[in-house]
Amino acid sequence: MAIIDTLPAVSVSVRLKKAYRDADEYPDPYPYHEHERYMDDYEQCARNYIESKEGTEFAVHVNVLDDASIDPWIHHDEGLVFLLFLDGHFMGKRFCYDDDFKHGGWHFAFKGKRHPNQDRTAMVESNFKFQTITAVDQDATDGELRRAKDLGTIEVRVRLARFAGGPRRNRWVNLERPFREPGYNKCEISEEAIKGRPIYHGTSFTPPVNKSLRPPSYAHRASIERIRTGPLFATYTFKYRSRDALKIEEILHQTPSPELAPTPFPHQKPAYLGKSSLPRFEDLHEDEVERLARERHQQLQAEQAQPSAQKNKRSYDDFCDLTDGADEQSTRPYKIIKLGNGHDAIDLTGGY
Repeated sequence: MAIIDTLPAVSVSVRLKKAYRDADEYPDPYPYHEHERYMDDYEQCARNYIESKEGTEFAVHVNVLDDASIDPWIHHDEGLVFLLFLDGHFMGKRFCYDDDFKHGGWHFAFKGKRHPNQDRTAMVESNFKFQTITAVDQDATDGELRRAKDLGTIEVRVRLARFAGGPRRNRWVNLERPFREPGYNKCEISEEAIKGRPIYHGTSFTPPVNKSLRPPSYAHRASIERIRTGPLFATYTFKYRSRDALKIEEILHQTPSPELAPTPFPHQKPAYLGKSSLPRFEDLHEDEVERLARERHQQLQAEQAQPSAQKNKRSYDDFCDLTDGADEQSTRPYKIIKLGNGHDAIDLTGGY
């Protein structure tokens, strides 16, 4: 998760769907220019790279601890408003104020877009996901040049805000306004616009799903009263790239898979008594987790097939009862013959 040293109570992270932890972050080593002035000209920003995967859904999580370090900005009617931008497009905002803290903190996750359906009987939800971008050989328009500037970025901008008193404008205006996708093709962009940059992914939406309308458990003050937004306070920027693009931009260097640790000698301490040289399972990359799971699955399949093969193999402990099925009441004597070495044997060929 991204944390600014001067703002330790606030953290922002990107989490991929079905992942057990936040996406790995790599510091952005390249220079940048912020076009907007920060409050008191004091810059507070966190800039990182993350790995994106085609078709994977994601969410942006914001956490604020109920700590004394944020009291100068979150108290009474004042707070912080978090605004989400994906590829330069505004996607939503959330106001964090004093009365909204629970269990020692405040949390919100931006997962997608929500809007009412055509007859206003249900809410339509579409989650964020990464989608492959195709560069086409055509002249770049002014719109594509502006779009390419912020393509491949997830940005959370934090501003000071406060309740301004009075009710918000009529909410029916938003209910009557249908949700509209941006008017460009997300899958294609002019090769001239990206200027050879290794940007292979953009943000798209999952197919819409209807959700039933449910009344809120309680009325949020932020949904009723007017909020006045102040100056820029902090920014959290994530540049998402495919694994190949991270290597091209020299953000992620290719490393060999970790080798298995050798079996310890008897005089060595057991692994649980000392610090293991292997990384923790939680710290492994998703590709390593999939590889280990696949190898373990193949091992289990081999173990299941092994007993059937051993069942047909005869050992020294196996024996054959030659009298099995014979009539126990039979008084017929066995024919004894003398072998060349002087030992006696039973003749099974005569009359059988």
